[in-house]
Parts: sequence; structure tokens; C-alpha cells
Amino acid sequence: MVALCILQASRTVMANTEIVNFDASPVRNVELPEVLDWFLVGPSNSQLMLRVQPAPVDTSITTLCEPVAGQTTIGKCGHEAWLRLDLDATPWSSYSKFTLRISWPAMYPADFYIDLHSPASLASLLHAADQDNNERESSATPPTRRKFARIRMIHAGVFTPSSSNRTIEAVPFIVTVEPLYLGVLPASLVPTVLVLLSVVGVAGFIVYPWISRYLFGVAEQVKREATTAGKHRKQ
Repeated sequence: MVALCILQASRTVMANTEIVNFDASPVRNVELPEVLDWFLVGPSNSQLMLRVQPAPVDTSITTLCEPVAGQTTIGKCGHEAWLRLDLDATPWSSYSKFTLRISWPAMYPADFYIDLHSPASLASLLHAADQDNNERESSATPPTRRKFARIRMIHAGVFTPSSSNRTIEAVPFIVTVEPLYLGVLPASLVPTVLVLLSVVGVAGFIVYPWISRYLFGVAEQVKREATTAGKHRKQ
């Protein structure tokens, strides 16, 4: 956990970070052909570099990229990115907890909003009118642990009057998905923690004899003083 604190502190200096931890458990599957062209995140490609145009300042997240007048904009809005999380892949199948982390340069003022969806909840967004059909189609498919991540972005800067007409730049950011060891430790930090534990162990091995000699000497001195004081009292 010391390594986690150190790494997080260094990230705070270099970049902004948004983190969401989540559980992965088997749920009802739904076939969603509309998502096949979305970015796939899995054990072999657990990190992606993306760039998204933030929505204007003060945009409400409750309306950002949401369907309007019955026309869905899911996956078609320029202020969001959708990811497929392949949590069924063998290297990740033994883990029940994961973390999704977004990091972006501090020079880009932006607020990120992360939502995670199961196949069924995403189907309700994509095909609200055909929900009954989705229910029937999913009954024949095995359970799945896959999830879908929705990342939306709103510009967080404050423009001066001279820059009010300035075009808002697209924000580059890195998305990382990885399992959590013991439910709290990201996989990428395990080597760092092992190194720190090794250093602490070696340091303890080196320092322990010196500490033992020092404490033994103190104990012997206290014993001699107690013996001397006892003799004086008898006299």
C-alpha cells in the first residue's frame, strides 16, 4: 500500500486521474452486434490512448449524449467513448474485482464521467422499444462477465472574454483496465510492492543485529544498575 500511495502521489503531480473500481460476476448475456466496432480492452491490450472532444463548460451530464426524441446517440456522440471490457478472457477470469483508470495531462481542464453497463443494461439503452425481443434472444446464451464502459467528458476550464471564441481542444487520455489483487492492489503495482518488501526485508536483516546488540547492552546496563542499587540499600 506504500507503493500505491507513492505512485498515486507522482501521478497527481504529472496528470489528473479518475478511477472506478468494480466487481465482475456472471450475468445474463445479450447479443449486441452494434458494439462490435467499439474499442476492445482485454488482458493483451489493457491500455488504450484515446482523444475526445469535451462538451462545452456547464453542460449537464444528465443530458450529455443522451437520446433525443426517441433517436439514440449511443456510440455516435463526439463527447464520449465506449469500450468493451473482455473480463471473460482466461488471464482475467480468476479475478472478481477490477479497476478502470483514466489519466490525462493536467494542462487539459476536463471532467470525466465513467459509467459501467452490463449487456442487459446497455441493451435497454440501445433498443428500449425492443426490450422484449432482447429478453428472448439472451435466454439461449451462456452467462458472461463482460461489461461496457461509457466515458463522457465536459470541459472544466473558465474562458476569459478574449478567449470566449476559442475552439475547445480534444483531450488526450489513457484508459487502463486491470485486475485488483486481494481486491485492492492493481496488478501493475505488484512488482513495485514486491521490490519494496524485499528492500524492507534486507534492511531489517542488516539492522536487526545492531538493534539486538544495542538493546542487549541497555538491558545489561539496567541490570547492573539495579544490582548496585540493591547492594547500597543493604549497606
